[in-house]
Amino acid sequence: MGNLYSRIVLGASDAYMTVTRSMTRATASELLQSIRSGTYWKLDETEALQLLARAFQPEFKALANSPAAAEQAASALEDNARSRPSKLLFDQVSDEIDRTITGVLCLRWVWIGDYEHFTQGQDPKLRLSRASFDRFRDLCRATLKTPEDMFGLLTATVVNDLGKDETLATRVEEATAKSMSKENHDVVLYEAVQADLVACMHQLEPEQRETLVIGLKMGSRLNLGQLAQAENVPGSLDVMLELRGHEQAFEMKFLEQLFDVAGAAGHVDATCSKSMIEPVFQAFMTVHKVLSDILHDRSSLRKAYDEVLTQRAKMIETGGYRKLTVDIKEDRALLRLLTMGRIVNKDQAAWFEDAFNSLDSSVRENLVQGLSVDGWKDGKAILPYYMPALLQAGLRNTKDESASAKSNAIASLMRFLTKILDGTYPHKDDAEGEVVEHDLLFAKKKIMSPEFKMDPSVLDDLPVAEPATASTVLKI
Repeated sequence: MGNLYSRIVLGASDAYMTVTRSMTRATASELLQSIRSGTYWKLDETEALQLLARAFQPEFKALANSPAAAEQAASALEDNARSRPSKLLFDQVSDEIDRTITGVLCLRWVWIGDYEHFTQGQDPKLRLSRASFDRFRDLCRATLKTPEDMFGLLTATVVNDLGKDETLATRVEEATAKSMSKENHDVVLYEAVQADLVACMHQLEPEQRETLVIGLKMGSRLNLGQLAQAENVPGSLDVMLELRGHEQAFEMKFLEQLFDVAGAAGHVDATCSKSMIEPVFQAFMTVHKVLSDILHDRSSLRKAYDEVLTQRAKMIETGGYRKLTVDIKEDRALLRLLTMGRIVNKDQAAWFEDAFNSLDSSVRENLVQGLSVDGWKDGKAILPYYMPALLQAGLRNTKDESASAKSNAIASLMRFLTKILDGTYPHKDDAEGEVVEHDLLFAKKKIMSPEFKMDPSVLDDLPVAEPATASTVLKI
Protein backbone atom coordinates (compact mmCIF):
# COMPACT_ATOMS: atom_id res chain seq x y z
CA MET A 1 0.00 0.00 0.00
CA GLY A 2 2.76 2.44 -0.90
CA ASN A 3 4.06 4.11 2.26
CA LEU A 4 0.76 3.92 4.07
CA TYR A 5 2.64 2.39 7.00
CA SER A 6 3.59 5.87 8.25
CA ARG A 7 1.34 6.56 11.24
CA ILE A 8 -1.25 9.32 11.08
CA VAL A 9 -3.34 10.33 14.06
CA LEU A 10 -6.30 12.52 13.14
CA GLY A 11 -7.58 14.74 15.90
CA ALA A 12 -11.30 14.48 15.20
CA SER A 13 -13.66 14.91 18.14
CA ASP A 14 -15.37 11.87 19.61
CA ALA A 15 -18.80 13.32 18.87
CA TYR A 16 -19.98 12.87 15.29
CA MET A 17 -21.37 16.36 14.66
CA THR A 18 -18.78 18.52 16.49
CA VAL A 19 -16.90 19.22 13.28
CA THR A 20 -18.67 22.22 11.80
CA ARG A 21 -20.11 22.20 8.32
CA SER A 22 -17.81 25.05 7.32
CA MET A 23 -14.77 22.97 8.29
CA THR A 24 -15.99 19.89 6.44
CA ARG A 25 -16.75 21.97 3.38
CA ALA A 26 -13.24 23.44 3.46
CA THR A 27 -11.51 20.05 3.64
CA ALA A 28 -13.90 18.58 1.09
CA SER A 29 -13.10 21.46 -1.25
CA GLU A 30 -9.43 20.52 -1.03
CA LEU A 31 -10.26 16.96 -2.08
CA LEU A 32 -12.61 18.05 -4.85
CA GLN A 33 -10.07 20.49 -6.26
CA SER A 34 -7.48 17.72 -6.30
CA ILE A 35 -9.89 15.53 -8.29
CA ARG A 36 -10.74 18.38 -10.66
CA SER A 37 -7.07 19.12 -11.36
CA GLY A 38 -6.28 15.46 -11.95
CA THR A 39 -3.65 15.39 -9.21
CA TYR A 40 -5.59 13.14 -6.81
CA TRP A 41 -4.79 9.98 -8.73
CA LYS A 42 -1.12 10.93 -8.96
CA LEU A 43 -0.71 11.27 -5.20
CA ASP A 44 1.05 8.62 -3.17
CA GLU A 45 -1.54 6.32 -1.60
CA THR A 46 -0.77 7.67 1.85
CA GLU A 47 -1.28 11.28 0.75
CA ALA A 48 -4.49 10.38 -1.08
CA LEU A 49 -5.90 8.68 2.00
CA GLN A 50 -4.86 11.53 4.28
CA LEU A 51 -6.75 13.91 2.01
CA LEU A 52 -9.81 11.67 2.07
CA ALA A 53 -9.64 11.31 5.86
CA ARG A 54 -9.47 15.08 6.36
CA ALA A 55 -12.53 15.57 4.14
CA PHE A 56 -14.58 12.99 6.06
CA GLN A 57 -13.28 13.17 9.63
CA PRO A 58 -16.65 12.93 11.43
CA GLU A 59 -17.83 10.12 9.15
CA PHE A 60 -14.76 8.00 9.88
CA LYS A 61 -15.18 8.64 13.60
CA ALA A 62 -18.75 7.39 13.31
CA LEU A 63 -17.60 4.28 11.43
CA ALA A 64 -15.33 3.51 14.37
CA ASN A 65 -18.47 3.05 16.49
CA SER A 66 -19.65 0.20 14.26
CA PRO A 67 -19.42 -3.41 15.49
CA ALA A 68 -16.91 -5.87 14.08
CA ALA A 69 -17.57 -7.41 10.68
CA ALA A 70 -20.05 -10.28 10.67
CA GLU A 71 -17.70 -12.63 8.81
CA GLN A 72 -14.33 -12.54 10.54
CA ALA A 73 -11.38 -14.54 9.29
CA ALA A 74 -9.11 -16.29 11.76
CA SER A 75 -6.13 -14.49 10.25
CA ALA A 76 -7.58 -11.04 10.88
CA LEU A 77 -5.21 -10.08 13.69
CA GLU A 78 -5.55 -6.62 15.17
CA ASP A 79 -1.79 -6.04 15.07
CA ASN A 80 -1.43 -7.09 11.43
CA ALA A 81 -0.25 -3.78 9.96
CA ARG A 82 -0.83 -4.89 6.37
CA SER A 83 -4.50 -5.49 7.13
CA ARG A 84 -5.29 -2.64 9.50
CA PRO A 85 -5.19 0.77 7.80
CA SER A 86 -7.54 2.06 10.53
CA LYS A 87 -4.77 1.56 13.07
CA LEU A 88 -2.29 3.37 10.89
CA LEU A 89 -4.57 6.24 9.90
CA PHE A 90 -6.56 6.77 13.09
CA ASP A 91 -4.55 4.91 15.76
CA GLN A 92 -7.49 2.62 16.49
CA VAL A 93 -8.67 -0.69 15.07
CA SER A 94 -11.98 -0.62 13.19
CA ASP A 95 -13.27 -3.26 10.79
CA GLU A 96 -15.61 -0.83 9.04
CA ILE A 97 -12.92 1.79 8.52
CA ASP A 98 -10.62 -0.89 7.10
CA ARG A 99 -13.32 -2.09 4.71
CA THR A 100 -14.23 1.46 3.65
CA ILE A 101 -10.61 2.48 3.08
CA THR A 102 -9.99 -0.68 1.06
CA GLY A 103 -13.04 0.08 -1.08
CA VAL A 104 -11.59 3.52 -1.82
CA LEU A 105 -8.22 1.96 -2.66
CA CYS A 106 -9.99 -0.46 -5.02
CA LEU A 107 -11.57 2.54 -6.76
CA ARG A 108 -8.09 4.01 -7.15
CA TRP A 109 -6.66 0.80 -8.63
CA VAL A 110 -9.55 0.41 -11.06
CA TRP A 111 -9.49 4.07 -12.11
CA ILE A 112 -5.73 4.10 -12.85
CA GLY A 113 -5.81 0.60 -14.38
CA ASP A 114 -3.65 -1.16 -11.77
CA TYR A 115 -4.87 -4.71 -12.40
CA GLU A 116 -1.91 -6.38 -10.69
CA HIS A 117 -2.44 -4.50 -7.43
CA PHE A 118 -6.20 -5.11 -7.45
CA THR A 119 -5.88 -8.89 -7.92
CA GLN A 120 -2.55 -9.74 -6.30
CA GLY A 121 -3.97 -11.60 -3.27
CA GLN A 122 -6.74 -13.49 -5.05
CA ASP A 123 -6.95 -17.25 -5.49
CA PRO A 124 -5.42 -17.89 -8.94
CA LYS A 125 -8.28 -20.24 -9.83
CA LEU A 126 -10.88 -17.55 -9.13
CA ARG A 127 -8.90 -14.39 -9.92
CA LEU A 128 -10.76 -11.58 -11.65
CA SER A 129 -9.87 -11.79 -15.33
CA ARG A 130 -8.20 -8.91 -17.11
CA ALA A 131 -11.22 -8.64 -19.40
CA SER A 132 -13.56 -8.29 -16.41
CA PHE A 133 -11.25 -5.73 -14.80
CA ASP A 134 -11.32 -3.70 -18.01
CA ARG A 135 -15.12 -3.99 -18.08
CA PHE A 136 -15.19 -2.74 -14.48
CA ARG A 137 -13.03 0.21 -15.47
CA ASP A 138 -15.19 1.00 -18.51
CA LEU A 139 -18.28 1.01 -16.27
CA CYS A 140 -16.58 3.54 -13.97
CA ARG A 141 -15.59 5.76 -16.89
CA ALA A 142 -19.11 5.67 -18.33
CA THR A 143 -20.75 6.56 -15.00
CA LEU A 144 -18.28 9.04 -13.50
CA LYS A 145 -18.46 11.70 -16.16
CA THR A 146 -17.37 14.68 -14.04
CA PRO A 147 -15.12 15.34 -11.02
CA GLU A 148 -18.30 16.04 -9.08
CA ASP A 149 -19.54 12.53 -9.92
CA MET A 150 -16.27 11.08 -8.60
CA PHE A 151 -16.56 13.10 -5.40
CA GLY A 152 -20.14 11.90 -5.09
CA LEU A 153 -19.02 8.28 -5.37
CA LEU A 154 -16.31 8.80 -2.74
CA THR A 155 -18.95 10.33 -0.46
CA ALA A 156 -21.33 7.43 -1.08
CA THR A 157 -18.53 4.94 -0.35
CA VAL A 158 -17.64 6.61 2.95
CA VAL A 159 -21.23 6.93 4.21
CA ASN A 160 -22.36 3.49 2.97
CA ASP A 161 -22.02 1.78 6.36
CA LEU A 162 -22.69 4.72 8.68
CA GLY A 163 -25.99 3.10 9.63
CA LYS A 164 -23.97 0.54 11.59
CA ASP A 165 -22.90 3.28 14.01
CA GLU A 166 -24.70 2.23 17.17
CA THR A 167 -25.44 5.85 18.12
CA LEU A 168 -26.92 6.91 14.80
CA ALA A 169 -30.19 5.00 15.18
CA THR A 170 -30.72 6.72 18.53
CA ARG A 171 -30.14 10.14 16.98
CA VAL A 172 -32.58 9.33 14.17
CA GLU A 173 -35.23 8.33 16.72
CA GLU A 174 -34.67 11.55 18.65
CA ALA A 175 -34.93 13.65 15.50
CA THR A 176 -37.87 11.89 13.84
CA ALA A 177 -39.75 9.99 16.58
CA LYS A 178 -39.50 6.92 14.31
CA SER A 179 -38.42 3.63 15.88
CA MET A 180 -35.22 2.24 14.33
CA SER A 181 -34.91 -0.81 16.60
CA LYS A 182 -36.07 -3.24 13.92
CA GLU A 183 -34.52 -1.55 10.90
CA ASN A 184 -31.37 -2.58 9.04
CA HIS A 185 -28.42 -0.20 8.72
CA ASP A 186 -29.38 0.91 5.20
CA VAL A 187 -32.76 2.13 6.44
CA VAL A 188 -31.10 3.89 9.39
CA LEU A 189 -28.71 5.69 7.04
CA TYR A 190 -31.47 6.79 4.68
CA GLU A 191 -33.56 8.13 7.56
CA ALA A 192 -30.49 9.88 9.01
CA VAL A 193 -29.85 11.66 5.71
CA GLN A 194 -33.52 12.63 5.47
CA ALA A 195 -33.24 14.07 8.99
CA ASP A 196 -30.10 16.03 8.03
CA LEU A 197 -27.87 14.11 10.44
CA VAL A 198 -25.05 13.31 7.98
CA ALA A 199 -22.88 16.40 7.72
CA CYS A 200 -20.94 15.49 4.59
CA MET A 201 -24.09 15.57 2.46
CA HIS A 202 -23.72 19.36 2.50
CA GLN A 203 -20.37 19.03 0.74
CA LEU A 204 -22.08 17.85 -2.45
CA GLU A 205 -23.43 19.88 -5.34
CA PRO A 206 -27.26 19.77 -5.44
CA GLU A 207 -27.35 17.40 -8.43
CA GLN A 208 -24.95 14.92 -6.82
CA ARG A 209 -26.74 15.17 -3.50
CA GLU A 210 -30.08 14.33 -5.13
CA THR A 211 -28.47 11.41 -6.97
CA LEU A 212 -26.97 10.06 -3.75
CA VAL A 213 -30.24 10.41 -1.83
CA ILE A 214 -32.13 8.50 -4.52
CA GLY A 215 -29.45 5.81 -4.33
CA LEU A 216 -29.82 5.67 -0.55
CA LYS A 217 -33.55 5.21 -0.94
CA MET A 218 -32.85 2.36 -3.36
CA GLY A 219 -30.35 0.84 -0.92
CA SER A 220 -32.84 1.03 1.95
CA ARG A 221 -35.18 -1.20 -0.04
CA LEU A 222 -32.83 -3.31 -2.18
CA ASN A 223 -29.42 -4.72 -1.29
CA LEU A 224 -27.61 -5.65 -4.50
CA GLY A 225 -25.40 -8.18 -2.75
CA GLN A 226 -28.49 -9.95 -1.47
CA LEU A 227 -29.77 -10.18 -5.03
CA ALA A 228 -26.43 -11.46 -6.34
CA GLN A 229 -26.66 -14.37 -3.91
CA ALA A 230 -30.45 -14.86 -4.06
CA GLU A 231 -30.80 -13.93 -0.39
CA ASN A 232 -33.70 -11.60 -1.13
CA VAL A 233 -36.85 -12.23 -3.21
CA PRO A 234 -38.44 -10.82 -6.39
CA GLY A 235 -40.59 -8.42 -4.36
CA SER A 236 -37.38 -6.78 -3.10
CA LEU A 237 -36.81 -5.43 -6.62
CA ASP A 238 -39.94 -3.27 -6.69
CA VAL A 239 -37.98 -0.10 -5.95
CA MET A 240 -36.59 -0.30 -9.48
CA LEU A 241 -40.07 0.58 -10.74
CA GLU A 242 -39.80 3.87 -8.83
CA LEU A 243 -36.30 4.54 -10.16
CA ARG A 244 -37.41 4.75 -13.78
CA GLY A 245 -36.11 8.06 -15.09
CA HIS A 246 -33.23 8.07 -12.58
CA GLU A 247 -30.67 5.96 -14.44
CA GLN A 248 -27.64 7.90 -13.12
CA ALA A 249 -28.72 7.29 -9.51
CA PHE A 250 -28.93 3.57 -10.24
CA GLU A 251 -25.53 3.47 -11.95
CA MET A 252 -23.91 5.39 -9.09
CA LYS A 253 -25.48 3.12 -6.49
CA PHE A 254 -24.34 0.09 -8.45
CA LEU A 255 -20.72 1.32 -8.51
CA GLU A 256 -20.87 2.09 -4.80
CA GLN A 257 -21.99 -1.47 -4.12
CA LEU A 258 -19.27 -2.93 -6.35
CA PHE A 259 -16.60 -1.11 -4.40
CA ASP A 260 -18.26 -2.02 -1.11
CA VAL A 261 -17.92 -5.69 -2.09
CA ALA A 262 -14.41 -5.14 -3.47
CA GLY A 263 -13.29 -3.84 -0.06
CA ALA A 264 -15.34 -6.27 2.04
CA ALA A 265 -12.27 -8.22 3.22
CA GLY A 266 -10.28 -5.09 4.01
CA HIS A 267 -10.25 -5.95 7.72
CA VAL A 268 -8.27 -9.07 6.74
CA ASP A 269 -6.05 -7.69 3.98
CA ALA A 270 -6.20 -4.15 2.63
CA THR A 271 -3.45 -4.59 0.07
CA CYS A 272 -5.78 -5.86 -2.68
CA SER A 273 -9.38 -6.80 -3.37
CA LYS A 274 -9.75 -10.25 -1.81
CA SER A 275 -13.47 -10.31 -2.52
CA MET A 276 -14.02 -9.12 -6.09
CA ILE A 277 -13.09 -12.39 -7.78
CA GLU A 278 -14.37 -13.53 -11.17
CA PRO A 279 -17.52 -15.41 -10.00
CA VAL A 280 -18.53 -12.48 -7.79
CA PHE A 281 -17.99 -9.95 -10.57
CA GLN A 282 -20.00 -12.03 -13.02
CA ALA A 283 -22.83 -12.35 -10.49
CA PHE A 284 -22.92 -8.56 -10.12
CA MET A 285 -22.89 -8.05 -13.87
CA THR A 286 -25.97 -10.26 -13.99
CA VAL A 287 -27.53 -8.10 -11.28
CA HIS A 288 -26.72 -4.99 -13.31
CA LYS A 289 -28.38 -6.46 -16.40
CA VAL A 290 -31.56 -7.67 -14.71
CA LEU A 291 -32.08 -4.44 -12.79
CA SER A 292 -31.45 -2.42 -15.94
CA ASP A 293 -34.09 -4.54 -17.65
CA ILE A 294 -36.63 -3.62 -14.95
CA LEU A 295 -35.55 0.03 -15.05
CA HIS A 296 -36.17 0.18 -18.81
CA ASP A 297 -39.41 -1.86 -18.67
CA ARG A 298 -37.94 -4.91 -20.40
CA SER A 299 -38.61 -7.41 -17.62
CA SER A 300 -40.93 -8.31 -14.75
CA LEU A 301 -39.62 -8.64 -11.20
CA ARG A 302 -39.90 -12.45 -11.21
CA LYS A 303 -38.28 -12.84 -14.64
CA ALA A 304 -35.39 -10.57 -13.64
CA TYR A 305 -34.84 -12.45 -10.38
CA ASP A 306 -34.94 -15.82 -12.12
CA GLU A 307 -32.23 -14.67 -14.53
CA VAL A 308 -29.86 -14.48 -11.51
CA LEU A 309 -30.67 -18.11 -10.74
CA THR A 310 -30.34 -19.13 -14.40
CA GLN A 311 -26.86 -17.62 -14.62
CA ARG A 312 -25.84 -19.58 -11.51
CA ALA A 313 -27.18 -22.72 -13.16
CA LYS A 314 -25.09 -22.03 -16.27
CA MET A 315 -21.99 -21.43 -14.16
CA ILE A 316 -22.36 -24.75 -12.35
CA GLU A 317 -23.31 -26.61 -15.54
CA THR A 318 -20.15 -25.29 -17.21
CA GLY A 319 -18.25 -26.89 -14.33
CA GLY A 320 -19.70 -30.29 -15.19
CA TYR A 321 -22.89 -30.45 -13.12
CA ARG A 322 -26.33 -31.37 -14.39
CA LYS A 323 -28.67 -28.83 -15.93
CA LEU A 324 -30.98 -27.06 -13.48
CA THR A 325 -33.93 -24.95 -14.55
CA VAL A 326 -36.12 -22.35 -12.86
CA ASP A 327 -39.13 -23.88 -14.61
CA ILE A 328 -39.09 -26.85 -12.19
CA LYS A 329 -39.98 -25.64 -8.68
CA GLU A 330 -37.61 -28.08 -6.92
CA ASP A 331 -34.75 -27.07 -9.22
CA ARG A 332 -35.51 -23.41 -8.63
CA ALA A 333 -35.47 -23.86 -4.85
CA LEU A 334 -32.17 -25.76 -5.10
CA LEU A 335 -30.75 -22.98 -7.26
CA ARG A 336 -31.63 -20.41 -4.60
CA LEU A 337 -29.79 -22.53 -2.03
CA LEU A 338 -26.78 -22.97 -4.32
CA THR A 339 -26.67 -19.24 -5.01
CA MET A 340 -26.97 -18.38 -1.31
CA GLY A 341 -24.18 -20.87 -0.68
CA ARG A 342 -22.01 -19.14 -3.32
CA ILE A 343 -21.49 -22.50 -4.99
CA VAL A 344 -19.47 -22.54 -8.21
CA ASN A 345 -18.29 -26.14 -8.76
CA LYS A 346 -19.89 -29.55 -9.24
CA ASP A 347 -18.57 -31.16 -6.04
CA GLN A 348 -20.09 -28.46 -3.87
CA ALA A 349 -23.31 -28.59 -5.89
CA ALA A 350 -23.46 -32.35 -5.25
CA TRP A 351 -23.21 -31.80 -1.48
CA PHE A 352 -26.17 -29.42 -1.64
CA GLU A 353 -28.31 -31.65 -3.84
CA ASP A 354 -27.59 -34.70 -1.66
CA ALA A 355 -28.59 -32.66 1.39
CA PHE A 356 -31.74 -31.42 -0.34
CA ASN A 357 -32.79 -34.94 -1.35
CA SER A 358 -32.09 -36.31 2.14
CA LEU A 359 -34.73 -34.09 3.75
CA ASP A 360 -38.01 -35.61 4.82
CA SER A 361 -40.52 -35.09 2.03
CA SER A 362 -42.69 -32.76 4.12
CA VAL A 363 -39.70 -30.63 5.13
CA ARG A 364 -38.47 -30.47 1.55
CA GLU A 365 -41.91 -29.45 0.29
CA ASN A 366 -42.17 -26.69 2.92
CA LEU A 367 -38.68 -25.48 2.00
CA VAL A 368 -39.56 -25.38 -1.69
CA GLN A 369 -42.79 -23.52 -0.98
CA GLY A 370 -41.09 -20.98 1.28
CA LEU A 371 -38.34 -20.34 -1.26
CA SER A 372 -40.94 -19.83 -3.99
CA VAL A 373 -42.78 -16.83 -2.51
CA ASP A 374 -42.09 -13.59 -4.41
CA GLY A 375 -43.47 -11.15 -1.85
CA TRP A 376 -45.10 -9.39 -4.82
CA LYS A 377 -48.86 -9.89 -5.07
CA ASP A 378 -48.55 -13.43 -3.65
CA GLY A 379 -48.39 -13.03 0.13
CA LYS A 380 -45.59 -12.83 2.68
CA ALA A 381 -42.01 -13.74 1.73
CA ILE A 382 -39.23 -14.12 4.29
CA LEU A 383 -35.83 -12.59 3.51
CA PRO A 384 -33.37 -14.81 5.45
CA TYR A 385 -30.79 -12.15 6.29
CA TYR A 386 -27.28 -13.64 6.72
CA MET A 387 -28.28 -17.09 5.46
CA PRO A 388 -25.37 -17.04 2.95
CA ALA A 389 -22.98 -16.31 5.83
CA LEU A 390 -24.43 -19.22 7.81
CA LEU A 391 -24.02 -21.61 4.88
CA GLN A 392 -20.42 -20.49 4.53
CA ALA A 393 -19.87 -20.94 8.27
CA GLY A 394 -21.21 -24.50 8.07
CA LEU A 395 -18.95 -25.31 5.14
CA ARG A 396 -15.91 -23.85 6.92
CA ASN A 397 -16.63 -25.80 10.10
CA THR A 398 -16.79 -29.07 8.13
CA LYS A 399 -14.11 -28.33 5.53
CA ASP A 400 -11.94 -31.25 6.67
CA GLU A 401 -14.83 -33.70 6.85
CA SER A 402 -16.09 -36.23 4.29
CA ALA A 403 -18.55 -35.34 1.51
CA SER A 404 -21.35 -37.10 3.41
CA ALA A 405 -20.54 -35.13 6.57
CA LYS A 406 -20.67 -31.90 4.59
CA SER A 407 -24.05 -32.90 3.16
CA ASN A 408 -25.32 -33.67 6.68
CA ALA A 409 -24.25 -30.20 7.81
CA ILE A 410 -25.92 -28.57 4.82
CA ALA A 411 -29.10 -30.59 5.42
CA SER A 412 -29.19 -29.29 8.98
CA LEU A 413 -28.92 -25.73 7.68
CA MET A 414 -31.74 -26.43 5.22
CA ARG A 415 -33.97 -27.66 8.05
CA PHE A 416 -33.11 -24.49 9.99
CA LEU A 417 -34.04 -22.35 6.99
CA THR A 418 -37.34 -24.22 6.65
CA LYS A 419 -38.22 -23.21 10.22
CA ILE A 420 -37.33 -19.61 9.42
CA LEU A 421 -39.62 -19.63 6.38
CA ASP A 422 -42.35 -20.73 8.81
CA GLY A 423 -44.86 -22.33 6.47
CA THR A 424 -44.91 -19.46 3.96
CA TYR A 425 -46.12 -20.33 0.47
CA PRO A 426 -47.25 -18.47 -2.67
CA HIS A 427 -50.87 -17.29 -2.65
CA LYS A 428 -52.28 -17.27 -6.15
CA ASP A 429 -53.76 -14.00 -7.36
CA ASP A 430 -53.12 -12.29 -4.02
CA ALA A 431 -53.55 -8.52 -4.32
CA GLU A 432 -50.96 -7.92 -1.61
CA GLY A 433 -47.34 -8.77 -1.09
CA GLU A 434 -44.91 -8.37 1.76
CA VAL A 435 -41.21 -8.99 2.32
CA VAL A 436 -40.14 -9.50 5.93
CA GLU A 437 -36.45 -9.50 6.81
CA HIS A 438 -35.35 -11.99 9.49
CA ASP A 439 -31.84 -11.52 10.90
CA LEU A 440 -30.28 -14.98 11.35
CA LEU A 441 -26.88 -14.02 12.67
CA PHE A 442 -27.87 -15.35 16.10
CA ALA A 443 -27.31 -18.90 14.79
CA LYS A 444 -23.70 -18.41 13.67
CA LYS A 445 -22.14 -19.24 17.04
CA LYS A 446 -23.93 -22.59 17.15
CA ILE A 447 -22.98 -23.39 13.53
CA MET A 448 -19.30 -22.63 14.19
CA SER A 449 -19.25 -24.72 17.38
CA PRO A 450 -17.42 -28.05 17.87
CA GLU A 451 -20.81 -29.58 18.71
CA PHE A 452 -22.17 -28.74 15.25
CA LYS A 453 -19.08 -30.20 13.62
CA MET A 454 -19.58 -33.46 15.51
CA ASP A 455 -23.36 -33.58 15.10
CA PRO A 456 -25.01 -30.97 12.83
CA SER A 457 -28.44 -31.97 14.10
CA VAL A 458 -27.77 -29.88 17.25
CA LEU A 459 -28.97 -26.95 15.17
CA ASP A 460 -32.45 -28.49 15.19
CA ASP A 461 -32.73 -27.64 18.89
CA LEU A 462 -31.82 -23.96 18.50
CA PRO A 463 -34.91 -21.89 19.39
CA VAL A 464 -36.27 -19.81 16.52
CA ALA A 465 -38.47 -17.06 17.88
CA GLU A 466 -40.30 -14.35 16.02
CA PRO A 467 -37.64 -12.15 14.40
CA ALA A 468 -36.77 -9.66 17.11
CA THR A 469 -34.76 -7.65 14.60
CA ALA A 470 -37.00 -8.28 11.63
CA SER A 471 -37.94 -5.45 9.34
CA THR A 472 -40.83 -5.33 6.94
CA VAL A 473 -38.98 -3.94 3.97
CA LEU A 474 -41.81 -3.95 1.49
CA LYS A 475 -45.57 -3.78 1.52
CA ILE A 476 -47.53 -3.71 -1.71
